[in-house]
Amino acid sequence: MDFDVLRTFVASAPMDWIILGALLILIAFDVLRNGASRACAVALALPGAVLLKSLLPSAFLIGDLTAELSTSVLDGVLFLILFASLYLLVRRMDRSYAGEGGQAIQALLCGGATVATLVVIWLQVPALAGLWQFGAGVVAIFGAQYAFWWLLGSYSILAFLRD
Repeated sequence: MDFDVLRTFVASAPMDWIILGALLILIAFDVLRNGASRACAVALALPGAVLLKSLLPSAFLIGDLTAELSTSVLDGVLFLILFASLYLLVRRMDRSYAGEGGQAIQALLCGGATVATLVVIWLQVPALAGLWQFGAGVVAIFGAQYAFWWLLGSYSILAFLRD
């Protein structure tokens, strides 16, 4: 078997697509094992974290404190803290998914929908660019022009996976 073709493919593939593919596979395996609850919680917590992050500078007690976070890395870490908090809250709100295992096609669809939501929200939050900046191919596919359709399609898939 000729492995040179495989080596050149891996060497020429952009790192963004490798990371997104690995994330899709991880989420798909989790859906196969535990059901769609975690993937749905991620997809629901991301837009809420964006909203909270945009409201944080004008918050009553902590608005001035967050203004001091001037570096993009600290700003990104703050977003990730908000996201993790909302993720835990969403998981506590909906326990109806607990203990459900998924089928293979359900797992792939759920993984793809969750990764699409993650990439769209990542591209919409400037603070996250300090943590990882996607290449031009990912930006062209998941950018602002198609963000509405990616989110609508992803939430539709996640809503119908429950049946």
